[in-house]
Amino acid sequence: KGSIRRTETAGVHGLCHIELRGSYMFSINLHRARFLGAQLQSSNLEGANLERADLSRTNLTRAVLTSASLAGATLIGALMPQVIALEAIFDAADLSNADLTTAELRGSSFIFSFAEDTNFMSADLRGTNFNKARLSGAHFVNADLTGANFSAARLLAADMRRARMANINLSGSNLSYSNLANAVLNGANLKGADLTGVNLSNADLKNADLTGAEMGSVLLEGANTCGAKLPVGMTATKC
Repeated sequence: KGSIRRTETAGVHGLCHIELRGSYMFSINLHRARFLGAQLQSSNLEGANLERADLSRTNLTRAVLTSASLAGATLIGALMPQVIALEAIFDAADLSNADLTTAELRGSSFIFSFAEDTNFMSADLRGTNFNKARLSGAHFVNADLTGANFSAARLLAADMRRARMANINLSGSNLSYSNLANAVLNGANLKGADLTGVNLSNADLKNADLTGAEMGSVLLEGANTCGAKLPVGMTATKC
């Protein structure tokens, strides 16, 4: 077990499969560092600079990444369940196949991130920014996405069952063939979204705005569209 104290630069490169669980690395500079397969469980990396670092297959279970910058970082297959990353930056990061189950990610930024087949099940994603992110096949079952921004995001075949998405911004996003059964979407912005083949059965779409949305083959059985703005030719349910 190691401990790296606050420093201007760690000068660490090529640290593969190292054991640093429980380490204290507050505000450390690990720009472009390589931590492939490292053990960083329960480590404190608050405020750390991990921009363009390679953390592929790294175990970050229960690690603290609050206010850390992981812009452009590679986190392919990383284990990040229960990670605490409030207001962290993941812009343009590659999180494909990563596990962020039950992670606390409130207010974090994932602009232009690549997170296909990533697991965000039961994660706290309130107020996060996924603008133009690529999230096809991602799992958001039971996640809290209240007030999040997914404008122009690519969410093909995403699993968002029972997700809480009140006041979410999904304008211009591509949700083709995704599963949003029983999701809470009241007040959601779905203007111009592609909802082709989407399962919205029993979803709460009260007061949602679906103006200009593509809704071919969409499943709306049991959905609540009271007060919703629907595409031309569709009628909202009675309130």
